[in-house]
Amino acid sequence: MKGERILDLWIHVLESGWRIHCSDERRCRVQSLSNNIFEYSFEDWDDWDYNEPRLKVRFLSGGKVQITVLKHTGAWHCDVYVGERKVLQNVCGDSVGESVVAQAAYVGEPKPSYTTPLEFRNGVVIRPFLKRERKMRVKERRFPLSSVTFLAPSLEEPCGIATYTGFLMEALKPTLAVDACRNIQSVKGLTLIHVQHEFGVFPSLSMITGNPVVTDWPKIVTWHTINKNFDHETSEGLNLREYVGAVDDDYDAHIVHASLAKTWLMKEVNQPVHIIPHGTLLWANKSKLEARKSLSLPLDSQIVFAFGFAGELKGLLDLERIMLKLRECYPRLLLVISGATHPRAVKQCEEYKGKLASLAGRRKGIILLGKYLTEEEINLYSDASDILAFNYQHVGDFSSASGAAHRVIGAGKPIVCSNDPRMNEFQEGIHCLKYPIGDWDGLESAIDTLLTDHGLAEEIAMNVKLLARATSWENVALRHMQVYQSITEGMEVYGPQYYGEEYFAGSKGGLRYLTESGQMKQWSYYNPDGEWLGAKPIMEAIKSLLNPKNMLDIGCGRGTFTAYAKEAGIDATGIDFSRWAIEHSYARAKGLIRLGDIRNIEFPDQSFDLAFCTDIMEHIYEEDLDKAVNEIQRVAKKWIFYNIGSTMTEDSEYFVLKRGEVPPVHWQGTAVAGHVNVRPPSYWRKKVANENWRLRDDLVQKFRELVPREVLRNWVTIIIVERA
Repeated sequence: MKGERILDLWIHVLESGWRIHCSDERRCRVQSLSNNIFEYSFEDWDDWDYNEPRLKVRFLSGGKVQITVLKHTGAWHCDVYVGERKVLQNVCGDSVGESVVAQAAYVGEPKPSYTTPLEFRNGVVIRPFLKRERKMRVKERRFPLSSVTFLAPSLEEPCGIATYTGFLMEALKPTLAVDACRNIQSVKGLTLIHVQHEFGVFPSLSMITGNPVVTDWPKIVTWHTINKNFDHETSEGLNLREYVGAVDDDYDAHIVHASLAKTWLMKEVNQPVHIIPHGTLLWANKSKLEARKSLSLPLDSQIVFAFGFAGELKGLLDLERIMLKLRECYPRLLLVISGATHPRAVKQCEEYKGKLASLAGRRKGIILLGKYLTEEEINLYSDASDILAFNYQHVGDFSSASGAAHRVIGAGKPIVCSNDPRMNEFQEGIHCLKYPIGDWDGLESAIDTLLTDHGLAEEIAMNVKLLARATSWENVALRHMQVYQSITEGMEVYGPQYYGEEYFAGSKGGLRYLTESGQMKQWSYYNPDGEWLGAKPIMEAIKSLLNPKNMLDIGCGRGTFTAYAKEAGIDATGIDFSRWAIEHSYARAKGLIRLGDIRNIEFPDQSFDLAFCTDIMEHIYEEDLDKAVNEIQRVAKKWIFYNIGSTMTEDSEYFVLKRGEVPPVHWQGTAVAGHVNVRPPSYWRKKVANENWRLRDDLVQKFRELVPREVLRNWVTIIIVERA
């Protein structure tokens, strides 16, 4: 073909950006199509018998580059360099419109010492020559937790994320200095950074990553929505997996609102994922009549309140139609719709509000407020209502929470709602009556049931109020503080610092934890009688049954068992990684216990006839467990005695926490004792026995016969193994 020639290109990626070159030194024009997609065209090709070539280059996550020739009559190839290093060689194509995706890796020998392959973001190599391996950063963190800066929309902007951030900041103010800004480039002063994420708020990675000043600062992201399908593309050409992975590289922890979101997200990230429910505002509720008088609403009406922005997916038009039908049976029935305009969807909201107003104007029983309510107005309309309605119409595999619902459930009113994913936390028959999306008969029936069955309505209202208290902003702020401390104090949540004065002595009432009902409680190992006297018959039984000459008490705490073992005639030594416990040992244990770590026991092989491990294994993170068991077996000469905090039965619910993870609320009463690995008894039997260590269940039975039953009432899983 006349004029057909190879288009010979190369791209230089520099720390400040990247440039494209042509072997014929033609002039190049560039057009930015998005943050990571660029289009290039070359001028002065008149000596060739075709129009100027154009190509599109897209930098992808994972070190991939996609090159598409949009306009050219012949073959082409392209090389890519980072600095002077070639990372892509001879990427070739034969035709217009053909896309080639190539993996960037350093070409030639010797290979550099830094990690490959490269990763590109917004046309720039992420950390040129120094791509950090993805790993848990919390283990190395030491940071004075005194302030937190939120990345979020302007707090004056009328949107859900701004409202959420504002309430959380207010709840944290008694404890921390708080600030907010729009993107990570604007962060000022040494601070913990917390992103309140929605893709509509942060469409570009550069808004929450890429500031070298804050690389080593602690950072957390709350994902207010998680999609099950991580192959979906974002607005800048990355898919969700690439976007989330890039954030995971830079951040120390993730927060989601539901277990389902955690399940999906944990498949894509390495850092801990914490569940913290959406917060709820509590206020001094007014009586229904008092609230209606304040709003000039009819005192004898039955009022359904639909709070939130106007929009097609809110199902408000269908709610209006159902309410008009219900008024045939309940002529005093009144529907109040807040129907505010979302600032990011003004045109759509206004068009939809026009439809709502048209229908409301032709019928009685519908009040369309059509505005963004003040906080006091929201409280009053919620208190004045009989039912809260959320006829959401979102379909898809995503997990989120309804900020609108959490804003009004403090009124303690029964809920009717569709089975939209955002309403998953509200349980059918407990907090609400649910119906399938689009089931208008179901919607009508749910409202009708609550209007006629007053006992059911009161029971559901009470449960809604309990949920509101459990998810109050005060409690949600406390959960955030637990997560913040886990990454700023470098304590692995349950590391050596956790086992301090409040853990063992409870000088200020003990360690705090939340109950499922939202109550704050405290716990410690403090015993008003001093040492636990049950240790005496236990060690006497150990001496009688196993007759060890010496013993290592692993995880000895303040030395109770070590001291009683000594008294029973056993040469006993104790180790614990809590410096406070060692420095504040019981008087009789002085000189018998020392600092030590079960993961690296500093004694020679087979140094002790007996390794004594009571109330220690459930404190070991899963990733450290095999090493701990190996160390115990290494130093034990003949016997190992385990008492393990397990589940009560084989079928009981169990939980395992990753390092740095804060326990869910329903496990905090157990986890406050430092339990991170609560498993069924059979799990532990398999874990501690092998061809070199055989189970001695006969000795366990004899041990239980020797020790008074009341002493062992909480010792569910006792295991004795003998070296084979």
